Amino acid sequence: MNYYNKLIDLTFISDADSFTIKTPRYGRKPNISISGNFTTKTFISNFEIHVTNLFTNKILSDYHHVMVRAGYEDSMSSAFMGEVTNIYTATPGPDKETVIMCMQANLSDWVSEVIDLKLDVGTSLTEIIRQVSAKLGYQEAYIDPKLKDKTLSVTMQANGSVRDIVDEIKKIFTGVNVTIDSNRLYVFPEKDSTQQRIHKLPFLIQAPQFSGGIVDIVAPWNPQVKPGDYVEFPINNIYSITGVMDATVKTNRASVKTIDFNFSTTNSNEMNIQGMCL
Repeated sequence: MNYYNKLIDLTFISDADSFTIKTPRYGRKPNISISGNFTTKTFISNFEIHVTNLFTNKILSDYHHVMVRAGYEDSMSSAFMGEVTNIYTATPGPDKETVIMCMQANLSDWVSEVIDLKLDVGTSLTEIIRQVSAKLGYQEAYIDPKLKDKTLSVTMQANGSVRDIVDEIKKIFTGVNVTIDSNRLYVFPEKDSTQQRIHKLPFLIQAPQFSGGIVDIVAPWNPQVKPGDYVEFPINNIYSITGVMDATVKTNRASVKTIDFNFSTTNSNEMNIQGMCL
């Protein structure tokens, strides 16, 4: 992966049409940056887009969704889809900076859509998630094969927003995570997921910091890494949270819990992963 030629393409989508702002693959680049935080919790993840000198004949407030494709030369990724929650000018011209604030899901559906569930003992987790996905109009959910046999041991009666329902599911099925990636739900166990999407991080910005079973990793951003995935990283120098060398740590693999990232076509490139050591 070439970490030098950084690219961000933005596609703004309305009910009537769409248009794309594309980073030139070669030559002088526009200054576009994205930053955000993704977690395995049921709260919808948010991210921001900053564009310098964005001039268009379109009325941006008419475009309620944006698709971000980001990455590097020869390794672009369909990173995420967001619902636009606010657009404003952070600094005026001549170098105007436009800020586009987004949520990585349909916020109104997640918070306002009401679901009424009355399920008997023995109803499968697969069926519960299917009903939630159908109510949201999402793609068919991904459910880890290890969870296919999980069923309700008690009756479940719940009425509330999708967020409330997902919280209730996580209370009943302990050790299960539910995340959103664009318009699809992903359901997997907190440990030993069958999915095991493993990403190798060949370069680190600083040595990994260990504290108990938790590790903090700072590396160039890889847009393919999502909460629930696994990462492998070099451990030539291992430090505890106190900054002291810790020779007892042997692991170099972790499951991703949270990701904070800042990625720009012209300067910053960093993600901070908090993971659980395996």
